Amino acid sequence: MSLFAGVVRMTILVVGILLIVVGIPVTPLPLPFGLPMIITGFLMVASVSPGLQRWIRRQRERNRKLDERIVGVRDKVPGFIRKLIDLTGPKGGE
Repeated sequence: MSLFAGVVRMTILVVGILLIVVGIPVTPLPLPFGLPMIITGFLMVASVSPGLQRWIRRQRERNRKLDERIVGVRDKVPGFIRKLIDLTGPKGGE
């Protein structure tokens, strides 16, 4: 991995964690900013964390209803999220 790729990966990880941390206390406020911040942060962290990808894959293997819901929205989401859905599928993107 090049230095630039490492810096980009670390930046995505830090920004994702920051969005999750800031989104949690913002969730109960009247304006709906908290949940989208948490989801965006979670997706950012999952895109660069193999450990989180394995955890998501295990959850999808254990809970078929969850997997069906995720697969159901696959064609309605942007490409980078679609790639993450495929990567974290029960078969591991094979």
